[in-house]
Order: sequence, then C-alpha cells, then structure tokens
Amino acid sequence: MLSNQAAYPHLIAIVFVAGVIGLLAVFAQVFLLRRVNRSKLRPGVRICLKVLLWLVFTVVLAAMLHTVVVGTVYAHIDYHFDQIKYGMPIAEVRRSLCWLYEESDISFEDLSKDMSKHDFIIDIPDGVKVRAKKYADRIFGSEYMYVVFDEKDRVWARIDMYEYGGGR
Repeated sequence: MLSNQAAYPHLIAIVFVAGVIGLLAVFAQVFLLRRVNRSKLRPGVRICLKVLLWLVFTVVLAAMLHTVVVGTVYAHIDYHFDQIKYGMPIAEVRRSLCWLYEESDISFEDLSKDMSKHDFIIDIPDGVKVRAKKYADRIFGSEYMYVVFDEKDRVWARIDMYEYGGGR
C-alpha cells in the first residue's frame, strides 16, 4: 500500500517560518516607513516609496498566509488519507471520509489509464477480483485518492494521486 507520511510535524515548521517572515516583514515595513517619512525626498517620491513598501508588504503577507493555509489543507488531507489502511472494510472507509470526500465508482480501465500517465502500474495477481473507488475532496476536487477493494470489500490498495501529479 502506498501512503504519504502525516504532514503535521512539517506544518509546525511551515507555520513557524511563515510567522518569522511575517514578523520580519512588519518590522521592515515600520522601519522603512519611518525612514521614508523622515527623509528629505520630494513629496511625490515619498508617496511612491510608501505605496511600493505597502505593495511589497502586502505581497509578503499574502504569500505567508497562502503558505500556512495550503500547508494546513495538505496536512489535513494527509491525515485523512493516512486513516485508510490495508484490510479496512468499505464501511469504515466511508465513515472515515464521509463528509470530506466524495465517493465515486471508477472503472479499472480508467484507473489504469490515469496511473499510466504517471508511470505507475498496478499489478494485480491472477484470480484476485478488485474494484476501485475514487475519493475526491469536496473543496478542491483535484486532491483525490483511489482505493482498490477486493471481493470482500476490504481495502486492497490505496493510491494518493496528489503525490503523483493529480493535485499537488
């Protein structure tokens, strides 16, 4: 079974780095605005510098917030995807992913076609009957995984497509 390690420890690092960058951006903004206000530049140049500083500050904070939000979303997705284990019954899978992910049937031919785009092949032994379901998150839709069930409706394999170019 393929899986991605939980990203929560990485999320702490992402939030810390984004917080440090945000604080540095605030301090730099205050320092530079004070310098511009005290400078003996012409008023038009001073206004242009202030606007430029506010734009740079806004872009840095937007990038920081984007990093934190995306990191949180991916950590949340990783957490839920890691809940699906080999041998788990389909009822537990549905209970684990119930309101966050939309379940849909997918033909094994479509699954194989999608996997071949990413140089990944599923090898199924002869005599094993399997069927696949696609679980796409309801918010983005591009973040999804395939769960392959055996004839007893137990998890036979899980493929996180965002790891292979499906979403990330």
